[in-house]
Amino acid sequence: MVTHQGLDSTRSLRVFSGVWSQEVSSKPCQLLDAASMDQNYLFPARSIDQGWDSVDSTKRLFSLTLPITSVEKSESAYVSVLGDILGTALQNLDHLITMPYGCGEQNMATMATIIYVLDYLKATRQVEATQKAKAIRYLQNGYQRQLSYKRKDGSYSAFGLDSEEGSTWLTAFVMKCFYWARGYAFIDEDVLKQGMSWLKKQQKRDGCFIRRGQLFQTVMKGRVEDDVSLSAYITAALLEAGTRLNDPVLLRALSCLKPKIFLSSNPYTMALLAYTFALAKDLKSKAILMDKLMKVSKSSGADLYWEYIPLYSGGLFSANVELSSYVLLALTTAPSSNDILKASRIVSWLIKQQNPYGGFYSTQDTVVAIQALAKYARIKFSPEDSLLVSVSKKEETLKVFKVDKTNSLLLQTAPLPDIPEQYGLLVQGTGCVYIQSVLKYNVLTVLGSSDFTISATGTCNSGPELLQLLIQFRYIGNRKVTNMVLIEVEMLSGYQLYDQTGLEIKELPLVKRVEIKQNSVIIYLEQLDQTSHQSRFLILRKHLVQDLKPANIKVYDYYQTEESAVTTYSGCS
Repeated sequence: MVTHQGLDSTRSLRVFSGVWSQEVSSKPCQLLDAASMDQNYLFPARSIDQGWDSVDSTKRLFSLTLPITSVEKSESAYVSVLGDILGTALQNLDHLITMPYGCGEQNMATMATIIYVLDYLKATRQVEATQKAKAIRYLQNGYQRQLSYKRKDGSYSAFGLDSEEGSTWLTAFVMKCFYWARGYAFIDEDVLKQGMSWLKKQQKRDGCFIRRGQLFQTVMKGRVEDDVSLSAYITAALLEAGTRLNDPVLLRALSCLKPKIFLSSNPYTMALLAYTFALAKDLKSKAILMDKLMKVSKSSGADLYWEYIPLYSGGLFSANVELSSYVLLALTTAPSSNDILKASRIVSWLIKQQNPYGGFYSTQDTVVAIQALAKYARIKFSPEDSLLVSVSKKEETLKVFKVDKTNSLLLQTAPLPDIPEQYGLLVQGTGCVYIQSVLKYNVLTVLGSSDFTISATGTCNSGPELLQLLIQFRYIGNRKVTNMVLIEVEMLSGYQLYDQTGLEIKELPLVKRVEIKQNSVIIYLEQLDQTSHQSRFLILRKHLVQDLKPANIKVYDYYQTEESAVTTYSGCS
């Protein structure tokens, strides 16, 4: 057993995150019960479901504890304070998507989150020149990268010309983002016209849309209602891109979706439909769908959320975030006061799912959640907030943070020196503040999985400088096929991939892309079924390293990262 190495190997455990408020009537925020990532640790404090009592301060306690699997002396912790729920995302625009993004959908996910944050800052007049310049630079780079996934017919696919055809889902995603990005970066009008023209040609006679191209997401795969979800997504994208309500294509699409309001039983489909009809200003249809959604909602204290029920056993954390975020988008589009109360409870649950960078589990859940949080924050924004946050240990005050309109987007942090330990928070003033405590530590590599098998065998028949690595892998989970699967091969210290090996790997069945980095190789697989597969590598030793440690090889489902397996390999002796 070896410890993980690098960013991917550090398990980040958030043991507390909360939104605090001293206002009740005009701008209530909800107390968030603190929990670890595996939901097994709660604050020893009373639960508040409907805002705060009319007091000018409140106290809470939280504890930091380490699991027995943590590596000794690898732990560190800090507390961060922000006056804005999008502050963490703003501080980490280039890290919101912490996974590899070597295909067209993942590149757009990064672009989209930047656009949503910029729109929010612009609407609330908080944008600063340096922040805007940095964000626009990311947008421009993302736009140029996305053009490499454009096909000759104007559509887009995950792997560009290497894909068999354009994707209706991805093209709709690209079009709405490109339209939104026009306010910040140059977007070629011909590119927009070509994409929209192709997308509208995919409309069927009944008004719904044809599914074209590979769809990697589980949430839209394997169910009877999937075509409805896809058509709702495309219709919403057309509306978000500014398509007029009297546009014939849009009218036909809404006409096709209208009967589905009463027939749909899938919460994901209902959430997408509710958002679509809210955008179309059909509030009656939105209300019908919201009534149906509330009947299948989950609640815990202040939290309100929805669970996606897959066709197989097992959790789907990213799908739950995406589903709940679509409900939040529906509630915050043409909202009533009752809608805002429900929305606050969803936000209460959502921000507990965030990682320390402000993102979530995967790409699409991060995209939809950031869009929804930005829309909610836009409604709830107030420049008059002013708070003091004191962090203490026993009777000792460790740090006092001041949060007001001058620094609401500034990420303020302070180390938490002792682990395990119990800490206290004292919040005074009026407004909302986002407090997050992050505990980081290394864990021993856990070999094996109930979802994948993976093994690696190295031979050195050609001498100690050249390692021949055979990787064998298979999906053994409960589905017939996975989503897109990634295999990340860490390089041993002092080793690098042998010339031409990457090109040979790309020619293997199911391999759509190979990314060769300085310290790793990432293989993108279209999907995996229950069949065994293998891949061979040649790895060259460039430098002799004393006491060489094994390196990790990880296989995982890109959209359900909880499904993964890890193995290790060693160098030539």
